[in-house]
Amino acid sequence: MTNTQAPRARQERFASAMEAREYDFCVVSAPAAVAYLTDVDPRGFSDHGTTVLVDRDANTVLVTSDADGAAVAASGYQGRVTHWSHGPSALADREAVMRGLAVGLPYGQEARGAFDWRSRAVWEPFVSRAHPGWVIGEAEQVLADASRVKDEDELRRLRQAANLADIGYTAVVDRMTPDLRVHEIVRNVDRSLRAAGGGGYWSPLEEPAGVTGWSHYPHGSIVTLFDRLPETGVLDVAQLLPFGIHPLSENYAGAIAATIALSEPGPALRSQASQLTDAMQAAIARIGPGVTTGEVHAAFASVLADHGTTPAEDVIGYGLGTGLTYPLIAAGTSDVLEPGMVFTVRASSDVPGVPGIVYQTSLVVTGTGHELLNIVPLRLIHLY
Repeated sequence: MTNTQAPRARQERFASAMEAREYDFCVVSAPAAVAYLTDVDPRGFSDHGTTVLVDRDANTVLVTSDADGAAVAASGYQGRVTHWSHGPSALADREAVMRGLAVGLPYGQEARGAFDWRSRAVWEPFVSRAHPGWVIGEAEQVLADASRVKDEDELRRLRQAANLADIGYTAVVDRMTPDLRVHEIVRNVDRSLRAAGGGGYWSPLEEPAGVTGWSHYPHGSIVTLFDRLPETGVLDVAQLLPFGIHPLSENYAGAIAATIALSEPGPALRSQASQLTDAMQAAIARIGPGVTTGEVHAAFASVLADHGTTPAEDVIGYGLGTGLTYPLIAAGTSDVLEPGMVFTVRASSDVPGVPGIVYQTSLVVTGTGHELLNIVPLRLIHLY
């Protein structure tokens, strides 16, 4: 059941962030942004193009297809909703809705608005035609400002999402046998998380087809098996099994990753896994209020440098909310950590041509340091 006060608090925080950047309105269509502002997850909707329009007084309009009206009602959202008609005239109806909302924006000759990248191409032409000369900016900046520090309700959701991720991790490790097929692993995790109250998933790898260039997971599943594209059938015990789990709890995301060895690794692989563990622990130990994200990355890179290696990726962490948020933990960045920010730290040690090692865990910045949200170990898991 949706807490109807929660999205209202986030809408007001979003409007304050708009005011700070002197925007009169914002339009967003990214699923994570829609979920943040309305508590409605449009990822499974029948029609694409669900959008939220917010004005400087925090008045919010959810624009979606009438085919998804029942899903919106079931979410508990009680704000203003405008529908276009699903069917052959859907595109024309949606454009008519956008045109009407654009014409109705009640601002003067020098108004300022912002769009996220998903809504810009579709919505901006209608606003620009209705109000030539208005200044248009980027709504991603507003969302990043508003979602930077989590309130108590968001922390509750993120803690539950982290707990779901731990349950998924346990489902993989406790039931893992080398003769499992990929889909059997995925079903084990899905059953465990749905039994625990999980009702969806989110992934930074998410694409409409559920497949990316370096991972495989059946569309709609919660667990991602890295570096296995396409379906690999029975697992090859000679290869590592890196996996990630990104469950949703009330639209807020959890994030963990771990790596299983199904046969005894050689000395080089053991050393690589140990180095990554040490580097991850150094990065996490550095996290606390007043520390910059660049300093966290530097702690990670310093350990690897002591072993004569460099990070496989420039970014080793990102903020968590209704999806991936800023700031990123990356080399040279200077964002200052604050109490109430929630991060996931994720690092990999690639092995060319085969699945590599991946570790990931999540934490919240506290007044004196940080608190880990997950129990997943940051070491290679031996199951043989």
